[in-house]
Amino acid sequence: MKKPDPIIIQTMSGVFEPLTGTFAEAARETDDGEKSFSFSIQKDESNAHLFDLLLPKEAIIFENERYVIDPYDHDPLGTTVVKSIEARHEIFDILKAEYQTTETTGALRIRRALDLALANTGVTYTFVGADLPSEDFENFGRASALEMMQQIMDRFGVHYRISGRHLTIAVEIARYTDGQFRHGHNLKSIREHQDGSDIITYIEGWGRMNEETDQPIVKTIYESEHSGRYTDHETGNKRLYKAFFQDDRFTTQAGIDAEAARRASGLPHYHLEVEYEELVENGLKLHDFQLGDYIWAIHEKMQLDIQAKIISVERYPYENRSPVVELGSFRRDITDKINGLEQNNKRIDVLNASVAVARQESINANEVAKAAQQAVSGNSQDLSNHINDMTRHVTLEQVRRWDSNPSSSDVEADIRAVRDDLNKVDEKVASAQQEASDALNQANNRNRSRALFIGDGTQTVFTLPFSYDIGMNQLDVYVGYTKRISGTPADLLPVGFIPDYNETSTTQISFTDAPPINAPIEILIKEVLS
Repeated sequence: MKKPDPIIIQTMSGVFEPLTGTFAEAARETDDGEKSFSFSIQKDESNAHLFDLLLPKEAIIFENERYVIDPYDHDPLGTTVVKSIEARHEIFDILKAEYQTTETTGALRIRRALDLALANTGVTYTFVGADLPSEDFENFGRASALEMMQQIMDRFGVHYRISGRHLTIAVEIARYTDGQFRHGHNLKSIREHQDGSDIITYIEGWGRMNEETDQPIVKTIYESEHSGRYTDHETGNKRLYKAFFQDDRFTTQAGIDAEAARRASGLPHYHLEVEYEELVENGLKLHDFQLGDYIWAIHEKMQLDIQAKIISVERYPYENRSPVVELGSFRRDITDKINGLEQNNKRIDVLNASVAVARQESINANEVAKAAQQAVSGNSQDLSNHINDMTRHVTLEQVRRWDSNPSSSDVEADIRAVRDDLNKVDEKVASAQQEASDALNQANNRNRSRALFIGDGTQTVFTLPFSYDIGMNQLDVYVGYTKRISGTPADLLPVGFIPDYNETSTTQISFTDAPPINAPIEILIKEVLS
């Protein structure tokens, strides 16, 4: 692995030199725009003249980006000293330093809001994608540019990436990939974290106060749709996690209602922290994971098989160490894992119908099996009667007589008769068993139907030999052994996301792009009934 150029210190007094003696370097970037770099440095003869210049608000340069030192720790280490430096990208320092004195109330397009926030900062931006609907702002301004930018991100639901003093802004900056973090493959460690400490299911909000009445001009009460999940352990009554806020920026009902809904958080925060092995073949990385990518996290023992977004990446550029990523923004609702009854309840009617059909098939199979048993039992009795039939079979007296004067033709005839009867019974048993097996297989196949195809490079619509229920998340679709993403129902997909296929009818799916020539295509119904 090629290491990046040395870290440079750039001071306000004009010093511009590389640093030596650094260690524990880490670069961190998050999906909400945070970008920072940290390292430690031990004072020695080679860096003593620079060591004391590492102070708050001085800059370091890493990978051609400038970072501003803010917090640092200065500790003794044996006969020398060590500094632990944390530096944030300079753009945050620039935006924090610029205070916008104007104030605006009314509906704003995102570009207008950005222009107001970034005025006189020297920071430029590019907004990618179609223009977004206007948002209502109250008293937007009289704050630092950094605070105004955060309001814009929250209100319009957008993300940004930093490059120098330029921001790239979009509703979502992401790639949808088939990449995997998989146990036993490239997954070195995984840690699952859930935090319910910030749950708010009931919130009261007051807007600007009326100075004459000392009452709010507007107020609101908002109860989360998830409030019913939490109950008192003794009484069984609903337990509300309450909060209150008062904000003079809000003078309209719509504005304060939206703010209350934004502040409420009815579900625990959930994320995964993953350390993965960068697999290399012929000198090239097999997977180029990037911040914002949607990838699959698969760990059988933890019962994880979800597609999630990389929301933070921490790299160790000067060490032979794999990055650590944090996964969040789960496309497959991770709340199913936390308390997943709701989705199951939505599917129960569909499953009940399948169960009823499968149960009837099983009853039919049992009837066939019972008939087989009766056939065996009946023919066994016939066989017993046949063997004991004195007019056709050998008696002890006859045996004694034949021993003294045997007739081989009579004995051979009786043996053939017995063998014929045994063969007839075996045929009846085998036939009944096959009928029972066919009926049971038919029942089981209704519970785990499977279809296999081979792509021809042009076909997009595939007709299945079974039926399923559209929009109920019943299908697993694989192309080239890689799981594909459904576009049904569309309201669960991120804005602008193009799915791999759509559920077009109860017996068909339609791929957005035709699977490649000779690609194996496997389509399964997920529910397995027992």
